[in-house]
Amino acid sequence: MNIVTFSGSPKACDVLVFAAHPDDAELLCGGTLAKSVSAGQRVVVVDITEGELSSNGTLEKRREERKEATRILGLSDRVQLGRQDGALSRDEELLFALVQTMRLYMPKVIIGPPPICRHPDHQALHDALKQAHFFCGVKKYLPSVVAIDRPLHLKMLEVSEEKADLLIDISEHWETRMEAVMAYESQFGVSENSTPTFINSGFVESLERRYRECGERIGVRYAEPFLCTQPPEINLPIDLVK
Repeated sequence: MNIVTFSGSPKACDVLVFAAHPDDAELLCGGTLAKSVSAGQRVVVVDITEGELSSNGTLEKRREERKEATRILGLSDRVQLGRQDGALSRDEELLFALVQTMRLYMPKVIIGPPPICRHPDHQALHDALKQAHFFCGVKKYLPSVVAIDRPLHLKMLEVSEEKADLLIDISEHWETRMEAVMAYESQFGVSENSTPTFINSGFVESLERRYRECGERIGVRYAEPFLCTQPPEINLPIDLVK
């Protein structure tokens, strides 16, 4: 069993996001993260892999981009678990790492991938998070790290916005969100040497339409959609995570 080693001393946070690859968190819930940070909350992102299989960009470039996106969003911390891109599975090692991370950061809200994902790594992370969310509250599971009360668990909704049961108004944070997304220039930009991919061929342009349509459903300019494992009491992220 490999236990995660952190460079510093993790502090309790309000929102803990698990993302299979760098840029996933920015793409799927960057506005909500910016909104939480602006409200004075501690927000932490955990990238499971470094996205080394990406068609464009070197590993060094991707690390620089991740650092810049972290600065733009104002995250309290960002953790890299160093698992192999393209090879995530719901195995014991990943489960241990997720449980340990949840317990060390003691979040009030967890955000992760949606239940049905196109990308196999996203699907594997969703399945592992579902188990980890349960075992983080079991005292005899990984007893070397103290168990915690299970936090509210949200799942990011990736494609089927019409199924969302929570829409968060991000209108005031749209520009910050997109600045953080575009910090990943190697992934979303187009240069003479870049390989055409799904995400650099009109994908970014579709984001505004997608989140504007979500906003129209609640009478605001932009909103991010979520699925919840339990009904939220009131609007996230400002009120519920106090």
